[in-house]
Amino acid sequence: MKKLLFSMLLSIPITSAILFAQCPPPSTPDLGDNCSLAPLLCGNIDGYCGTLATNNVQQPFPGCPSWVLNNDGWLKFVAGSTAMTIQVTPSNCSGGNFSGMQGGIYGSCISQIMDLQCMCTLLPFQLNANNFVVGQEYYLVLDGCAGDVCDFEIDLLAGSTLPIMPGQISGDTLVCPGAVSHYTVPSNPSTTFTWSLTPASAGNLVGTNPNDSISVAWTTAGEAQLCVSTANPSACPDAVVCVTVHSALLPETVETHEVCENECATCAGVEFCNPTPPGGTPVLLTSWQGCDSVVICHINTIGPIVSNLGQIALCGPNAVSICGEIFSQSGSYALPCTNWQGCDSTVSFELAILEPVALIASTGNTLACGIHSILLDGTGSSTNPFQNGLTQYQWTGPGIVGADDQPSVEVNQPGQYCLTVTHILNGVSCSDMACVAVGVDNSEPAITWTGMDDLWNIPLLWDLGYVPEFCNHVIVPNGFPTVPIGYEGVGKTLHVNLGAQLEVPVGAMLDIH
Repeated sequence: MKKLLFSMLLSIPITSAILFAQCPPPSTPDLGDNCSLAPLLCGNIDGYCGTLATNNVQQPFPGCPSWVLNNDGWLKFVAGSTAMTIQVTPSNCSGGNFSGMQGGIYGSCISQIMDLQCMCTLLPFQLNANNFVVGQEYYLVLDGCAGDVCDFEIDLLAGSTLPIMPGQISGDTLVCPGAVSHYTVPSNPSTTFTWSLTPASAGNLVGTNPNDSISVAWTTAGEAQLCVSTANPSACPDAVVCVTVHSALLPETVETHEVCENECATCAGVEFCNPTPPGGTPVLLTSWQGCDSVVICHINTIGPIVSNLGQIALCGPNAVSICGEIFSQSGSYALPCTNWQGCDSTVSFELAILEPVALIASTGNTLACGIHSILLDGTGSSTNPFQNGLTQYQWTGPGIVGADDQPSVEVNQPGQYCLTVTHILNGVSCSDMACVAVGVDNSEPAITWTGMDDLWNIPLLWDLGYVPEFCNHVIVPNGFPTVPIGYEGVGKTLHVNLGAQLEVPVGAMLDIH
């Protein structure tokens, strides 16, 4: 620690004196007149200050053969570390020849020399050693040379003179009656640890006492103080550290187990193979601390589970996986499964695979003379086989006559006609399509002549460079005044003079007179 130093140079022939501010209230205990009367300082020596008393009893200065102690004072302290550096600052010396102070540290009164300041000095001086034994008592002597009475202050620059304090207690602070808990403090070979429990009825100390550890067998509920004190080798009071421990009965707990039929469950270490009553079954359990507690066990049996998945509709070909099995055929199924709780259950379902087939009859699909329209037949298409299932038909093409959403449709024009058949079930819609081409027979119609002799009853020769109108009439347009009629076998040609356009219905007979 830093000190404010005031100095005054006095014009004295031989020496000089250093003046300091007077020690604010002097420390206790006061110095003793000799080693055997040295009082014990159980606190921190750092900051200790005082004034040397006047005893003027000259005695040897052990370790300093050329020096004596004239106005000495003694103080006993406890080593808290193996190495220490103590600085002594003299001030306000008077009454002698202003020689200042000297001092030393001894062990075992004066038989062990730790360090000495033999020469008198008015300046601060240091006493240090590194062979202190922690917990043992040592002696500091301060002397006013030639009868000087000086004020002084001590600074502990390194080390400790505090008595040994026990460390914090480690162990359970929440316990229960019946528990046995272990408690420890940091070990120190030079210290004796003694344990105590307040109130004593809270439990019993188990183990060697004194020791740096102890066990407590807790017997009652409530709050208790577990303390450990250090018996230092010195006469300083024991240092005590305590911890508050709360002891309480363990609360009642509840365990619930869900088990499958014909299976067992373990609750609080007890096996149950049957359901417990509605209020549960109590089980007395000893905890890891050794305390008794009550566990209420509830064992519930999971009954048989039957799950109906209902109707599953799919567009075929298709398959569905249920409980690890693959199903690809329509039908009703029931199979065993393991549910999310690990118990056996029965799963039932109906699989409906929709596979519509559109089919148009392949005969009678040609328009011809005298056949103005035909009926395309889609009644061979499949219908929805499932209850509540719907079947829809839809025709497309260039010459549909009437409704286009029935199994069959009437058409009057050539071209491609398609039928889409749709099966609907539970919101699932599946379709199939078939198409057919409607053609037309536009071959030339045959007309025969009648009215003359048999030699002239021959086919009309259509070599005039025109094509008959399809199906309705053979038209010989105006402008062809004569129609050559070949006479096979005779080599003659008959010319018919037409006064106007001639229309001959297909299949009609042309009578020439």
